Amino acid sequence: MTWGSAKRQGGLQYQATYDAKLFGVGCDVHVSVDLSTGDVSVLAAMRRLISPDPAFQISKDELVCLSACIKSAKDRVGLLADTSAELKSQNLSCSCGGASLVVVLPPGKVASFSLTIGLFHEHGSIDKLSSKEVDDAIAKMETFAALVAAKAKMK
Repeated sequence: MTWGSAKRQGGLQYQATYDAKLFGVGCDVHVSVDLSTGDVSVLAAMRRLISPDPAFQISKDELVCLSACIKSAKDRVGLLADTSAELKSQNLSCSCGGASLVVVLPPGKVASFSLTIGLFHEHGSIDKLSSKEVDDAIAKMETFAALVAAKAKMK
């Protein structure tokens, strides 16, 4: 079984897959533990209705990166306030594992964002931007990782 960008080591792997709903989409959460090193990797794969291939895959580490970007975007939106005549366009952007966040501030308007994580898309004014859904997905993935890691330690 191949899990895309799942981290691989040379040792024997214990792997488990959980059914979860992340970002309102059915996902397979794949957890892999290298039994020789104890390294754990977690990957969420959004399911498609008519195909066995995942629509999108992202690791827990990539979601942690995205969560940090979301949190800092609200603090850094002031960078977009420059309205000099020579300035053609500007934005704040972040891409982590194929997920993306873009924040713009059109002249005379409120800053807005667009957040895309596979099949999940959200947009709106910057005051509505929150990392809660990403943080909830990370917490769920960490729970699964802890279960699998604990089982892998059993002899």
